[in-house]
Amino acid sequence: FFFFFFFQAEDGIRDVERSRGLGDVYKRQAFTYYNIGIAFNYFGKYRHSIKNFLKALHVFQEMCGESSENVLKCFASLGYVHCSIDQVDVGCECFAKANEIAAKIFAENKPKKELYTNYCQGMIALYKNDLNKSIEWFEKLERTIEEAYGKSSGDIPIVYNNLGLAYQYRGAAQESLEDIGQ
Repeated sequence: FFFFFFFQAEDGIRDVERSRGLGDVYKRQAFTYYNIGIAFNYFGKYRHSIKNFLKALHVFQEMCGESSENVLKCFASLGYVHCSIDQVDVGCECFAKANEIAAKIFAENKPKKELYTNYCQGMIALYKNDLNKSIEWFEKLERTIEEAYGKSSGDIPIVYNNLGLAYQYRGAAQESLEDIGQ
């Protein structure tokens, strides 16, 4: 008797909105994997981060094919994590793949295409120790964001962080060269 009322009450508290199908569930699942990947990366749990980004990538590829902004973001995030753990070649391949996807899907949207191109090329140059080139790409990225979205865009601090890394690495490299020369 109790179970009858329990299930009746449960049915009464469900949302009125009907499910939009399994695609919606899979999309949420992919975003969950992606966000968990970001969290693990933040806390330095790189193996778990990569695992979740790969799960998100797989689901997004199944849903959208190879050419979607979510697939692009997964590759860019994987690039960052791989480079963070000194797997620079793998990381740069991921950035290059993200850049390739951006060129396809944003062929008609120049600001968005430039945004991803400048970011990916800047990161590749940064991790390949071409620091002057990296700074050039990040400065282009800053201009692209300001022109498209304004100086108050939330992406500007990220650009400044990347520029800071490039300047820091370039400064450390210059100091090392000066030390070797003495």
